[in-house]
Amino acid sequence: MSPMRRFHFRARPSGVFDYVNELLEALPPPYRTDDVRMGLHEALGNAIIHGALGVGSRDVMGLDTFLLAVAEAETEPERRVVYVAIEQRGAGMVRIVIDDCGPGFDHERALVRPGRGLAFVESGFTHAEYQRGGRRLVLDLGGATCSAA
Repeated sequence: MSPMRRFHFRARPSGVFDYVNELLEALPPPYRTDDVRMGLHEALGNAIIHGALGVGSRDVMGLDTFLLAVAEAETEPERRVVYVAIEQRGAGMVRIVIDDCGPGFDHERALVRPGRGLAFVESGFTHAEYQRGGRRLVLDLGGATCSAA
């Protein structure tokens, strides 16, 4: 088992692509798949946009207003961050934990609405669990489902 790697990313939606690439490089090669990339992109984007920056749902505000709110939030001088930890566990299992400082959300309710990216998040991983009222996402790769720490 290797030590945990910790990351903190400035809450910049324009940085999500680069952040995901950095996380993928920290994963063992077998887990650097398109499904994992897509799941990480959605999870990290959600944590930054809705969590750290506090931008609401585009369903409620409309696409143009949503995009404007994201652009404005990214330019705010306040430095908000999203934290990510990657831990390689025994038997080739990897755990990724994403934490944001946002208000959280009801993931069960969000899954009911069609067009949600949460399905992308969950499909790329062996197990996905939302904790701390939706402010923490625990993702497992490989092996059997792991219990949350």
